[in-house]
Amino acid sequence: MNILNLITFRKTKKQATPSLVTASAEFQHEFVHTTDRLLRKRFFWFYVVFAGILAIQVVTQVVVSVLAIGTDRAPDTTDVVVNTVLYLLQLCVCAGGIAAVKRLKMSREQMVRTSQIVLVLIVLFHMIASAVQDQAFEGNVWNSLMFFFLYHVVACLVLPWTPKQALTPAYAVLAIFAATEVVRLATGNVNPPWMIAFDLLSVFTVLPGLAICALRHSSRTKKFKMGFLQDRYADMRRELYGAQQIHESIFPDEVLEGDVQLRYEYQPMRQIGGDFLFIPPARKGDPKRTKTHVVMLDVTGHGIGAALTVNRLHGELERLYAENPDIEPDEVMRKMNRYIHLTLAIHSVYATGVAVSIDHEKSELKYASAGHPPSFLRGVDGTLEDLPSTGLLLGVSMAHDYLIEMRTHRFVPGDTLIAYTDGVIECRNDKNRMIGVDGLRQVLASKHNGTTYIETVTAMVDSHRAAVANDDDVLVVEVTRALQSEK
Repeated sequence: MNILNLITFRKTKKQATPSLVTASAEFQHEFVHTTDRLLRKRFFWFYVVFAGILAIQVVTQVVVSVLAIGTDRAPDTTDVVVNTVLYLLQLCVCAGGIAAVKRLKMSREQMVRTSQIVLVLIVLFHMIASAVQDQAFEGNVWNSLMFFFLYHVVACLVLPWTPKQALTPAYAVLAIFAATEVVRLATGNVNPPWMIAFDLLSVFTVLPGLAICALRHSSRTKKFKMGFLQDRYADMRRELYGAQQIHESIFPDEVLEGDVQLRYEYQPMRQIGGDFLFIPPARKGDPKRTKTHVVMLDVTGHGIGAALTVNRLHGELERLYAENPDIEPDEVMRKMNRYIHLTLAIHSVYATGVAVSIDHEKSELKYASAGHPPSFLRGVDGTLEDLPSTGLLLGVSMAHDYLIEMRTHRFVPGDTLIAYTDGVIECRNDKNRMIGVDGLRQVLASKHNGTTYIETVTAMVDSHRAAVANDDDVLVVEVTRALQSEK
């Protein structure tokens, strides 16, 4: 709603939108929960894959040793036993991990930390096994680096590690390799320059695993985000549909029979909006409804926020008319101004409105308009009279400063009141031109061709808007005093 006569504004502190903060926190929580489930599933296969690799190494070691018996390449029995024991120890570590997955309820941090420790232990055992062989300190570091590269890549492929988590075991393993270099230097066993260069390049063995983790983590995050947004969109659509049902339930039924008849057409910019129509129910003991009260409100904003505001205003209007069924239109606007000023203006929420009271017996129409676009009174004789605003919009001033005037007009059989919200006159076409009050007045003053005023106005809006999407809520109300023959 475009507020033309808003004089003062309340300055509010800039702060993060709560809905965005909530959505971000919800996304993070769901992503962590999904990662936990994936890690728990992959944690088992992590140990199974490592155990399989180690089993292959043990079998290979035994087969090579058996085939080499009786030749000059026969391995030393001590080396075979030590290597086999170390391989078996590594298998025991993996078996313990598998048992822990099955029996213990580890947290995500514990599973990540355990997998990192297992990777470091396996590489450390392999270094010890290599050192036991004849290579001693001459080539075991480079050989172990190759195994670390293999195990690290496998771990990054199996586990949903982040790049940071993939770096942690690399720090420990590279620290062990550095310690072996220090020991080598301390013992005077210095490698040739080319081997030292290889050792310095060992830091790059972690890059493939990091690249795998980075790509998989990024892909998984994007995929999860897309699924998360699709699920939330579907949830929001369902919730919005439910909100629409509730919002529409507070709108009155059309009155198609009787002395005063009422029809309306509501086209929210979204599924729900801030335009609202209120008709208090007939009083007990007044089945003929000698008076008809109509209130139209247009709240600032659109969508769910405006609809929530409308629900609050609906409750306040119900209270006002329940306490005083004969309340005058100007008093309705004053009390609504006070309510909005005290409860909603602090959130920069305001409203325009028009309250109408029709006395069937006196053939009078009383109205008070708070910053609302001018309504039109179409007489049975074809005349068209403007009913302009008689006060400021609701919520901009304190109750004792708020002034609004009530005006009275004749409303005889055949007369029609046409009221609307600013979505009608501010409707824009593809050339950015609005219909305006004058354009609406010309349409209402022209011949009707047997259609209702609502059909005429909505057809004009749809035609003017053409392919341009709704940029505001549209509400059109037609209140007609029936002719004697129509009663």
